[in-house]
Amino acid sequence: FKPCDHHKHKNHRSLLQKSSLFSPARYFFLQIELAPLSQRKPGSEPTPPSLLGSVKWKGLMLAVLVYSWLMFAFPGGELFFQGRAVPEARKCAAIVSLVSILWSTEAIPLHITSLLVPLLTVLSGALLPAGGSIPLPPKLAAKEICGEFFSPTILLFLAGFSIGAVLEKQKLSKMLANAVLKPFGERPEVLLLGMMLLGTFMSMWISNIPASVLCTSLAQPILNQLPPGDPYAKALLLGIAFSNNIGGMTTPIASPQNVVGLGWCQHTGAPVSFGTWMAFSTPYCAVLLLSTWALLCVLYPPALGHINLAAEHADDDLPPDDVSRKLKMGLTNAQWVTVVTTFCTIAAWSLWKPLGLEPVFGSMGLAGVLPVAIFFSLGLLDSKDFNLAINWSVLILIGGGLALGHLMERSQLLEIISAAMQKTLQGKGLWQVMAVVALAMGAFANFVSSVVAAVITLPIIAQVGKQLGSPAGLILSTTLVYTAAMALPVSSFPNANSFAVRRAGGGGNQRGAFKFQLSAEQKAEIRGTFDRFDADKNGHLDVVEVHEAMKTLGFNPRNEEVTRIVESLDHDGSGTIDFTEFEQTMTHKFETRARARAEHNASGAYLTVQDFVVAGGLVTFMALGLMLSLGYASVRVLGL
Repeated sequence: FKPCDHHKHKNHRSLLQKSSLFSPARYFFLQIELAPLSQRKPGSEPTPPSLLGSVKWKGLMLAVLVYSWLMFAFPGGELFFQGRAVPEARKCAAIVSLVSILWSTEAIPLHITSLLVPLLTVLSGALLPAGGSIPLPPKLAAKEICGEFFSPTILLFLAGFSIGAVLEKQKLSKMLANAVLKPFGERPEVLLLGMMLLGTFMSMWISNIPASVLCTSLAQPILNQLPPGDPYAKALLLGIAFSNNIGGMTTPIASPQNVVGLGWCQHTGAPVSFGTWMAFSTPYCAVLLLSTWALLCVLYPPALGHINLAAEHADDDLPPDDVSRKLKMGLTNAQWVTVVTTFCTIAAWSLWKPLGLEPVFGSMGLAGVLPVAIFFSLGLLDSKDFNLAINWSVLILIGGGLALGHLMERSQLLEIISAAMQKTLQGKGLWQVMAVVALAMGAFANFVSSVVAAVITLPIIAQVGKQLGSPAGLILSTTLVYTAAMALPVSSFPNANSFAVRRAGGGGNQRGAFKFQLSAEQKAEIRGTFDRFDADKNGHLDVVEVHEAMKTLGFNPRNEEVTRIVESLDHDGSGTIDFTEFEQTMTHKFETRARARAEHNASGAYLTVQDFVVAGGLVTFMALGLMLSLGYASVRVLGL
């Protein structure tokens, strides 16, 4: 080659070697971002240069700074309640801030963040005894907070996961989905609406716990046939969670906080009948449900034009759509045991108080141990299912949420917030009070059990409502807002249950060996990029030009990697590669990325925390807006 070309390549190689000295630092700082770990594009970046490469440093640093500021440099010194300084409340606020930021940014894995809650609770001395003012000693605090971390609620989730796993393994969820969802047709949007209507209706009359378990089981056959990365999977699972939450608002018996609200209406001398409750909640919930459905259709449009439920029965002995014939031919013994056990469990949960089961078992979670024992003892589920079908990381995440809620209650932080609300609301009109209460409850009810929030704040709400001459209206609107807080996986059982659903792997369109072929658009993009960086139009690119071209095509290779690629293809020693060699290199890059994404989409969770923060946050804001418009109008019309 020409001397000037040799001089050019020599300079380029010199620059490349010089810049490589800074490439690890540059790559490290490029990785510091707030985007969650679950949204990284697998295969699009090189392997992190250190063990710390998976940490989202901005989120972690922000969490630590806020925690340190509240813990050690809080302005004003302390939070006060009834004229007494409560340092435990300030420490609790620091822990809540730290956990909230780590959860929302996914700076570290979600379940690891949850494990920090009991640790920080004990180390900070933020846990007070019931009715006491002196923090519990570490030994007692550890015993109490860890007991809350693994409370019977965790066993309830364990039972729900087991029921979903056994229905799927015994192919009963496929049969149920075909029978229940068939009337809604094959359009994904209509199927989503049908699933949400079903979830809402079931939650109206039974607890949203069994309703959520059944709905996610019905959705599994649909999820199994979706192509990798189809946003419709998110829409379906979020729709199930949100519809079960909305159904929990509709009747006085739909959720425990409704019962608490009904009791306070009676206590203030403004009793509300079953019909009056439904007259208030039904228009509100109907509009909220349809608005939520429309929002999910916009946020997560389906990749498929139709969903064929019968496709999941292709391997069955009977025709795919003949569920009635399948039932007439008889279920297997394993299926009968599954059906009877599941039915009895859901019936017991649904009729918990009428059957008088509370004094016998103490909690629904302990009663849920029975189906788990039956399924695993009889071999309907095995040890592999115990490890894989049950999402232990989600159970730990839920445990952290329960422990955090308990800490907020026992550190008197909730009482301080409630007292501040009462002071703020004095002298305000009904709409203003509803607005302040809705915003406040819609925020912190995401972190605290709706029942705990109702028990703590409804006495204040009832008193304020009585002063305004509208106790029932304010109590009902506030009770519904507790349930409308849906912006985190830990906000409710339906949210956590949908968050726990994992991809089965290898289902539907994922079957068979991975095959890759460049699309016409990708081929044109490669050709155009090559021509753009072939400045002298000689049909060749040198090392630096290849590096820049690869970055333009969405890859960020290390300098050493580009040098190695060019040298391996440079058969004439010119230090360049032609278009055929460049296309071959980029085809391999695109294939590697596509394969990694396919493997990523074939397993793991469908939903991330960000899905709940975005979609759930928007639904929560819609719910608050509807409460201040339609809800306020209903209060006036019904004379509440």
